[in-house]
Formats: sequence, structure tokens, C-alpha cells
Amino acid sequence: MNDHDPDSHERVPNPPTPPPPTATFGSAPGDRLTIAITGYQYPDIPFHNGSDENWLMVRGVVACASDLWTFEDPCLLTTELQDLIAWLRELPDPARPSIGFTEPLLKFRTDGTRPAANAPDASFSLQTILRAEALPPHIRAGNDTAPSIMLNLTVTPAQITAAADALAACLTRFPPRPRAGRTMQEWRELRSRMPIRGVHHIAIICSDYPASKRFYTEILGLRIVHEVYRETRRSYKLDLALPDGVQVELFSFPDPPPRPTRPESRGLRHLALRVDDLDGELTRLGAHGIVAEPVRVDEFTASRFTFIQDPDGLPIELYEDA
Repeated sequence: MNDHDPDSHERVPNPPTPPPPTATFGSAPGDRLTIAITGYQYPDIPFHNGSDENWLMVRGVVACASDLWTFEDPCLLTTELQDLIAWLRELPDPARPSIGFTEPLLKFRTDGTRPAANAPDASFSLQTILRAEALPPHIRAGNDTAPSIMLNLTVTPAQITAAADALAACLTRFPPRPRAGRTMQEWRELRSRMPIRGVHHIAIICSDYPASKRFYTEILGLRIVHEVYRETRRSYKLDLALPDGVQVELFSFPDPPPRPTRPESRGLRHLALRVDDLDGELTRLGAHGIVAEPVRVDEFTASRFTFIQDPDGLPIELYEDA
């Protein structure tokens, strides 16, 4: 044997990748659901394709009555997994009895009943609604109108805590990935030099809460993350999510003073939202009675943009990447 020949030594194989942590809901002989995050849908995608880089592969095992099946589908965004973990840690919360996602394969809900504090092992009901690719193969095969299935899962606070911990461990392995045309190594180096990680949320105070809530959720289409009424302040707080994970906090307060839009003044100027098809978006908004300014072209980027206003006159820019 030539000790100087690297090929003459026995090669040590790479250690096997450990299986992903699993979150288990329910127990035998009742309905059971186990889910795990197995990876990104596109593990090697360049980071400039909207939210595609943040879709996660979800593997599920379902035991229901006399049936047992598995599914695997990219049905959760990394930000939605964060939201699910937070929801589980607060469960059961009467103020937020259910949670759903962009892809409607999974939905969780409870009746808000909370076990007594002195009975940590007391059980309560967690319902899970399965649709589309999460249904049994013999039901979903070739059937685009297959009904949903509801699981009645009997869970305990301890089991919910363990499930949230398992999903948090999955999120550590597959965290949210940023947008931009950089490699993962470039992003790691950038993150090591920059303590600020990005925009977390934008706060907006409104004068007419129902009107502004409808505008941002039903017309613009932002997803509701959490809503709470703070009795002592006579104030609503509505957390809304954009597809890239940035959130908008919508507040109501009694008689807030107006903020002038014209003439333009110092400070934060407007909220800008990225769109893929500006003309199509203006047509959609026009059907809701939203009037936009004439479309302009950015002289430096050649991108098209325009402005609309929310119910309080806050300028909102719609920006189409060139």
C-alpha cells in the first residue's frame, strides 16, 4: 500500500441524512395524522422567482377509520410553516379557531375549548380538513371535484407542543430563503455582514376599520394571519401577509388625526407592491371601483408603475418588474 496515494485508503462514506422530524396529531384507535417537511420543492432554484424558492414538500400519513394512505405535495410556504407553528403554540385560541394556507390541501380548526390549567394531559378536539392531493389515492384519482375529508383528532397540550417543536426543527433545516439573484453561499456571506435581515412589517392606521379591512383583504388579496380586538385601547390589530413573507399591520384607533397625502411631506412616503401583470391587475381592481393614476415608466429601470389609494387616501404604488 502506498501511504502517499490518497486512492489507496479506504474511503469513508458520508453519513446518512437523518430523517426529518415528524409532527403527530391524534392517537389510535382514532383518526391520526403525521406530517413532516422533507425539503424545498426546488432545492437548487436561483433566488429570483417570486415565492417559488420557499415552497416546502410536505409528507403526510393519514389513518382514518379502516383506511391508511400517504401523500406528498409542495403545499406549504416557509412563512406559512412559521404561522402554523405559532398557531399550534397558542392552541386552542378562541380568538383564532382555524388556520388555512395558500394551497388548500390542509386546514386545521378547533372549537376554542381550552383544557383546564391543572389538567395538562386533558384531551381536546382538533379537526383537520384534507383536500385535493391530500385525499386517498382512490378518491382523488382523476377526480378534480373530489370532496374534502375531515379528521377528528383527539390531542393533548403535550402532543401539540411536541408537534410544534418538531415543525420548528423542520423550519431550522429549511428556513425561508430570500429573493435575489444570489447563490446560497453569497447570501450566507451577506447575512454574516448584515445584522438587519429584511422588512418584517409595515404598520397602517385607518379611520374606518371595516372598509380598510375589506380593501386590503378582499380587494388587494392580502392573507389574514391574525386579528385581535384590544379592549383597553378600543383598537383592532389585523396582521396581513404578502406572498414574500412581509406583513402589513392594520390598526384602528378612536379618532386618529389625518395624515396629509398632498402636498408630499417628510417621512415615509408610500407603500409599493410588486405585481407581475400591471394591466391585468388594473383591470381586476377597476372591477372593484378602484381608480388608478395614469401608468408611468421608471426612467432608470424601464419598469411600469402607477398609484392607487386605500380608503384613507394612503398612496399605494403598483410596480411591475421590467
